[in-house]
Amino acid sequence: IFTPEGRSLADSQDDVPMLIVGEIGTGKRTLARATHRLGLRRAAPLFEIDCEATPADEMHRLLLGPEWSYGEIPEVSKIVGHGTLLLHEVQYLPRRLQQYLLALYEEWEEGMTNGRFRIVATSSLPFEALERIGTVRVELLELMRSQLVEVPALRQRKDDIPLLASDMLLRLRAKGGNCPGGMAKDAIKALQAHGWPGNMWELQTEIRCAAQRAAGKEEVTIDDLSKRVVAIGSGDDATGDDAPYVTLPEAVETLERSMLMEALAA
Repeated sequence: IFTPEGRSLADSQDDVPMLIVGEIGTGKRTLARATHRLGLRRAAPLFEIDCEATPADEMHRLLLGPEWSYGEIPEVSKIVGHGTLLLHEVQYLPRRLQQYLLALYEEWEEGMTNGRFRIVATSSLPFEALERIGTVRVELLELMRSQLVEVPALRQRKDDIPLLASDMLLRLRAKGGNCPGGMAKDAIKALQAHGWPGNMWELQTEIRCAAQRAAGKEEVTIDDLSKRVVAIGSGDDATGDDAPYVTLPEAVETLERSMLMEALAA
């Protein structure tokens, strides 16, 4: 796995905190887990916290412990050891806990404490937006700047779509059923023409629905794709970077509406 600059994530500086940014659904979580699995700390635990979904009190308990006091070993050090602490949507991590992680990092740098783990964070906001909104401390952002990985949106890497679609079909086929074994050229062309505002989540939903429609066939054709994707693929709508910006809630609403209409029609 390589960054856009060509450096290997597996061979990156293993002690330096890393920040992975990208739109929702681009695969940041998968990339973060792969970074740990392929890195020098792969034999140690990977401990994940969803900062957006976890209440502040619960995050405090997970990181420090229920009755932690200054000078004691934090709970996260006992759990993670020399592994990786993965913080999803780090902009929701309370500033008090950010300050603690910074203090812990300074102690590691000065050799005051052992049990150093690696901090890997993800965010659906660009780095510049994180700087602007100020919910992540400047010091923590600066620590992660040297290991900043930007995951491009699916519309920016359409050459990956044939491989991604084939992999998704193979996974569905492995679960059993009459799932097709491949994608027809017209279906691939339509998929590549779509803008994918929902990124990987939207693509995965499209492939799953198309596979159900094409059950028993050798391959998925353009007739098995949703009307939304086919219409855009034939030039009836705007796509790609020239398309107007669509928020994730709008994309999800559009996807749900399309799926419900197709279900009702069926």
